[in-house]
Amino acid sequence: KKAVAYASRQLKVHERNYPTHDLELAAVVFALKIWRHYLYGCTFTVFSDHKSLKYLFDQKELNMRQRRWMETLKDFDFTLQYHPGKANVVADALSRRSVSVSSLIMARQQELWEAFRDLHLNDDVLIQEKRNLLVQGKTTEFKIGADNVLRCNGRICVPEITDMRKTILEEAHKSKLSIHPGATKMYQDLRQNYWWPGMKKHVAEYVSTCLTCQKAKVEHQRPAGMLQPLDIPEWKWDIISMDFITGLPKTRRKNDSIWVIVDRLTKSAHFLPVRTTYKVDQLTEIYIAEIVRLHGVPSSIVSDSDPKFTSHFCGALHEALGTKLRLSLAYHPQTDGQTERTNQSLEDLLRACVLDDRGSWDDVLPLIEFTYNNSFHASIGMAPYEALYGRKCQTPLCWYKDGENMIVGPEMVQQTTTKVRKIKEKMKTSQDRQKSYVDKRRRLLEFEQGDHVFLRISARIGPVAYRIALPPILSNIHDVFHVSKLRKYLTDPSHVIEPDAIQLKDNLSFEVPPVRIDDRKIKRLRTKDVSLVKAKKLLCPMGMEYRKIHACPNDCLLYRNEFEELTKCPRCGLSRYKMKDGDSIYEESSKRPHAKVLWYLPIVRRFKCLFANTNDAKNVRWHADERKRDGQLRHPADSLQWKKIDDLYPEFGSEPRNLRLGLATNGMNPYANLSSNHSSWPVLLVIYNLPPWICMKRKYIMLSMMISGPKQSGNDIDVYLSPLIEDLRMLWEGVDVFDGYSREYFNMRAMLFCTINDFPAYGNLCGYSVKGDKACPICEEGTCYQQLKHGRKIIYVGHRKFLKSNHPYRKLRKAFNGHQEHEIAQKALTREQVYQRVKDINVIFGNKQKQTSEKNIWNKKSVFFDLHYWPSLDVRYCLDVMHVEKNVCDSVIGTLLNIQGKTKDGLNSHLDMVDMDSSTINRWMYPFERYMKILKGYVKNPHRPKASIVERYIAEEAIEFCSDYMSKAEAIGIPRSRHEGTCVGNGIRGLKFKSMGREEVIQAHLSILNNTNEVQPYLSTHKSIVKENYPRMNEKWLLNEHNKTFLKWFKETILTNKTTSDTLKWLANGSHFDVIT
Repeated sequence: KKAVAYASRQLKVHERNYPTHDLELAAVVFALKIWRHYLYGCTFTVFSDHKSLKYLFDQKELNMRQRRWMETLKDFDFTLQYHPGKANVVADALSRRSVSVSSLIMARQQELWEAFRDLHLNDDVLIQEKRNLLVQGKTTEFKIGADNVLRCNGRICVPEITDMRKTILEEAHKSKLSIHPGATKMYQDLRQNYWWPGMKKHVAEYVSTCLTCQKAKVEHQRPAGMLQPLDIPEWKWDIISMDFITGLPKTRRKNDSIWVIVDRLTKSAHFLPVRTTYKVDQLTEIYIAEIVRLHGVPSSIVSDSDPKFTSHFCGALHEALGTKLRLSLAYHPQTDGQTERTNQSLEDLLRACVLDDRGSWDDVLPLIEFTYNNSFHASIGMAPYEALYGRKCQTPLCWYKDGENMIVGPEMVQQTTTKVRKIKEKMKTSQDRQKSYVDKRRRLLEFEQGDHVFLRISARIGPVAYRIALPPILSNIHDVFHVSKLRKYLTDPSHVIEPDAIQLKDNLSFEVPPVRIDDRKIKRLRTKDVSLVKAKKLLCPMGMEYRKIHACPNDCLLYRNEFEELTKCPRCGLSRYKMKDGDSIYEESSKRPHAKVLWYLPIVRRFKCLFANTNDAKNVRWHADERKRDGQLRHPADSLQWKKIDDLYPEFGSEPRNLRLGLATNGMNPYANLSSNHSSWPVLLVIYNLPPWICMKRKYIMLSMMISGPKQSGNDIDVYLSPLIEDLRMLWEGVDVFDGYSREYFNMRAMLFCTINDFPAYGNLCGYSVKGDKACPICEEGTCYQQLKHGRKIIYVGHRKFLKSNHPYRKLRKAFNGHQEHEIAQKALTREQVYQRVKDINVIFGNKQKQTSEKNIWNKKSVFFDLHYWPSLDVRYCLDVMHVEKNVCDSVIGTLLNIQGKTKDGLNSHLDMVDMDSSTINRWMYPFERYMKILKGYVKNPHRPKASIVERYIAEEAIEFCSDYMSKAEAIGIPRSRHEGTCVGNGIRGLKFKSMGREEVIQAHLSILNNTNEVQPYLSTHKSIVKENYPRMNEKWLLNEHNKTFLKWFKETILTNKTTSDTLKWLANGSHFDVIT
């Protein structure tokens, strides 16, 4: 009998819950269904190792599943018989196949044995040398067996002409039967069967460079790094240390932490009850009230890397007070051992008090502080209060009578100075004793900048402290480590760091882990608490990110840099959160929504993505490579301002890839309901380097920020532009960018070429008052205006003086104000005159701030003057003149025809200018108005319109970048036609390096020298020297000795002779171990 078919499948999810009887019956039904074409109309027998199936047709009670299967079984003519499992050999061969480990081992041994035998038959230098010694009778250690394999004291001699030694080392270290043993164990296991010269050294080097061992094995060595004691303070409360004890039970006052502050000289301490929810500004108030009030400002503070101590606000505070903040190293609490010991004593006292009094711990905390400070300390030889005040404080057990031991005047000063000196001497003695004791049990270990410890060392901070270049996933860890936490990485060319495998789900999807956790929140339900996490997943690593920067509702400031941790505005006192009546800003205010938000999209990474695209990088230099130069104004590069910038800053102008940017902004209503009064201000950037036909396309208009409403910020727009100005200042200095077109890195710089805006936005940006009787920035005080008698509005009727003197409009009366125009317009202010008028203006931003009483048509010095080049630009602001004409037409026509729902900021009015044959250039608002309509289309959540715009813009930008990046990728399943042309030329060099071993470098170096004509005389000379030193050795031995010693001799000979050529010096130094592949 022969088997004609086999069948098997995995259990489905619901089948895994079947009982054994149903599983066995399901297997029978499965077989009958798939082989029904064989079995219909035939009589056959079914064998099963489940005995109860034999009585299936006699069962009286069947469940619904079994009844359904019985209907299927009745269609076949078969008998069901029991077959014991031990006799069911066929099933065992398929479903319970056993793997013989011993057979695998024997097969592996047979492979190695055949390899040894084949290698020993070849001409290997080591094997032949030992065979010659054996034939000459000069050795008794080596013997040749009957299998023609050379052995040393019964151990197989492993040749060196192939990778056999590496194969043996891998089998002994990485196989399933030898899981990464140490160097000693591995050598002792191998030396029983194998031998080659330097075997112990090779084993030690192999184990030390094993990537898995470097990751997983624990170092059994003394801790690294000598003890570096902290400086001894010069006076009381001059140097302090601080730390937090968290995780305590919450008291009636809602305190759950203790802030421990200790003086390093007198050991006196303060224990302050606080809450973990306190912001930095609240802790600052406590610090000033409890520490600075009593002891003054310390010169330095020692603390751990808690975010409360490392925030921008805390750093600015200490800088203002003149205090230096000294942070401990990551995962090294020994840096501030004194505070850790104080915390331990405090915890012991807390447990004792709570057990005795059964009360709240913050009620007894003042008594614990007194007990600690009034008790003897061995480190200073007295109580902290005695070191601080001159004597211990009075208690029922220790009191002083009136006049007893009273010390006043110079004697008191002398005694205090003596005590301080004794304490410093005792601390110095203690530190010296501790250092000598600890250094005996430690080892010296130093690294240099650039060394790898699985993460690169970016800088050396101190004798035992190093700054590590951490990846983004470890951005929440302090980047300075103690040397004892570091371990040198030993390189090996075979090391390849594989990415983590992706775990696919049943539906072929996978979970994207969060890249950065922005915020956490606990949502409390009736029966449980749910942890919510706000995370960024995909777009931020690509550089397509945005930042939510909180702003004061009165536009006073942005909560960034030194104001980042504040909960209320220091200028107007308004909370940064939306508060209800009666709420306190200190009570869980961080859980409330923010009052106003600026959405900022950093521009530097976006410019890098632009240059990464080959086509875009080529288009950026179009103005220099392909622009037609015929004297016509076809591109901003033909303008006088472009040429003047090239003259003023020749280094900037000489690089065509340096960007010249245009900035445009205007208010828009992001809501679909036009009746709602809401104004959000997007700030857009364009790149003037691009060709004219793509410069204003949707892809190349860059959204840099979205300023929230509901009202326009007016002159306070400078507050919101400050992050963009910082990036522009950095771009003026230059950033390293990879050019995808030229395939090279270069220093890319960028500047703000001009702004494009309508007249109201012009007033906000430049700081000129564009309303009232001096609205004209050219005429200023001489602005010709007229106020309507009934409407009380101001109209400007003197604009005809800007026309030519013979223009016919000058003589028209009824069409204008009833008078002819004979005046001549004055000249516009030069850039120097404008700068002189605004340079000394000081303005305090914010809607509620009191401004100076002096009235000036220039309201502020624009934030753009923070750019180094801005004062030297002749044309800073480009006005959209079309808006002036459009507003006149809209006002007249809308009044005459009584148009309902008329808006002044629509797109149709711009198209009217095109119909009237008005000029369309790259410095008008129509492309930006059109783009703002696109931004309005991004709104899908009407409750969060700005967030919808920014999120969808970021997603579209990321998809655009990915599509450009993959545009030239070839699909695997579509083979390339062999009829297409092939690329001719050399590949890109310098992208990959391979580290060669010392033996490979020596062999390559010798090969080069042996084939260089200038080296031939030196080769002959050295061979003669070797032969004279060893006259009795044969030619083969002399050749090996020559190869071993020639490189060193040649280098010494060439470098000591000053008359040799540079070529010989280069040849003598040899090549580098890293080779370009």
